[in-house]
Amino acid sequence: MPTLVTVRPATPNDLPGIVAVAQVCFPQDNGTAALTEAWHRGGMTAYPKTQYFVALRDGRIIGYSSWSFIGGFQAGVVELEQLGVHPDHRNQGVATAMMEQGLSAVQTFVREQVGRELHAIKVDTASDNVAQRAYRKVLGAEVEATLKDFLFGNAEVIMIKRFESSNQESRIKNQGS
Repeated sequence: MPTLVTVRPATPNDLPGIVAVAQVCFPQDNGTAALTEAWHRGGMTAYPKTQYFVALRDGRIIGYSSWSFIGGFQAGVVELEQLGVHPDHRNQGVATAMMEQGLSAVQTFVREQVGRELHAIKVDTASDNVAQRAYRKVLGAEVEATLKDFLFGNAEVIMIKRFESSNQESRIKNQGS
């Protein structure tokens, strides 16, 4: 039985582990390890706009996720930009733990730092990505659009989860204006 997984915010010291997982999970994205490192270093330095999390098992990074705010913090919209779990650790609840804990962390950030609730989550993924089921089950995201011939010549779907309370909050604010 696999040992427990810990999910926590990433630190700069986690970059080599993130790069190693990214190279295995998304080899087509950046090609070389150096370009993959540059990509994720840039993402990590964009905190708090982009927030990275790592999953650890026995002290080793086995997964990572990045969540990026879209349209400024006041929009309350965050994108699950990337989530990668090393193939040796898939189908063991790692991605679910990362989605749940990452979402909780960005919701807390928006509530405490911005003073509002999260309005929506956006996920873009390949139309044939089996992870769509997890995005639907864990995040409640549904496919809203399909972009043909997008990344690497494949179709890409845009999945959205809207939070009802923030829709009501927006309507109330607009009525008071």
